[in-house]
Amino acid sequence: MNKINFNILLIKYSKKHAEQILRYLIEFVTDSNYANYLINPSLTEQQLNKLNNLIKEHIEENRPIQYIIGNTDFLDLKIKVKEPILIPRSETEEWVNNLLNKFKNFENHKLKIVDIGTGTGCIAIALAKFFKNSEIFAIDINPVALELAQENAELNKIKNIKFVESDLFSNFDEKVDIIVSNPPYISLKDYENLDASVKSWEDKTALTAEDDGLFIIKKIIEESKNYLLKDSILKNLPRIYIEIDAFQAKKVLEILAKNGFNGEVLKDYAGKDRVTIAFVK
Repeated sequence: MNKINFNILLIKYSKKHAEQILRYLIEFVTDSNYANYLINPSLTEQQLNKLNNLIKEHIEENRPIQYIIGNTDFLDLKIKVKEPILIPRSETEEWVNNLLNKFKNFENHKLKIVDIGTGTGCIAIALAKFFKNSEIFAIDINPVALELAQENAELNKIKNIKFVESDLFSNFDEKVDIIVSNPPYISLKDYENLDASVKSWEDKTALTAEDDGLFIIKKIIEESKNYLLKDSILKNLPRIYIEIDAFQAKKVLEILAKNGFNGEVLKDYAGKDRVTIAFVK
């Protein structure tokens, strides 16, 4: 690593994290598996220059690694990313995986599921791959996000998704078994404290919402009862999954109760309240 500008990564990250970032970038510039580099740890001058420039760009311009290499992993999927469409997070990956485990007895059933604010399409694609006989709807207000989501569906050979350009439910008229969403939920105040890698690169409108981050969540819940199938086969199972900020759990549960749902909160791997699920009474 004597020629690689590794020390600049150590200024910001732990040694372990810095080595992980370096691994991703070496795989990117060599277009090869990192194991091959370890067997023969040499780079051409062109590769070395490119690698050091990308390290510098990541640190000095706060450009996320995912945007630099153009993709990220989500469960067992490869998801293309490009700014400013939000980068899939591990917290989202975790609750989606929990959802799939909870509904494993319905893997082969014909369900209808809608993902509101699909972004890269990572949630919808994961659901479509698991529920292979089901019909998945991926909604987003942003046509650029929908185009990227469609690319990701094709990349992962997923065909049972319909993409809908819509502001929440405004251009959607289906009745579904499950509603999922990772909506904008960061308050405008908290947004100011986010890392520069988020504020400088990712779409603010896809991150933030008024009313302490609750505005979009409230609209989804209020309208959900008009789009859930009353005769769904999913008896006594969650019908709504909404990702939230940790401090919002109590208020979201109140909103669910006010709209006739029984709500529960699921924590993430860090022990923080991360997603609210809702049952039809």
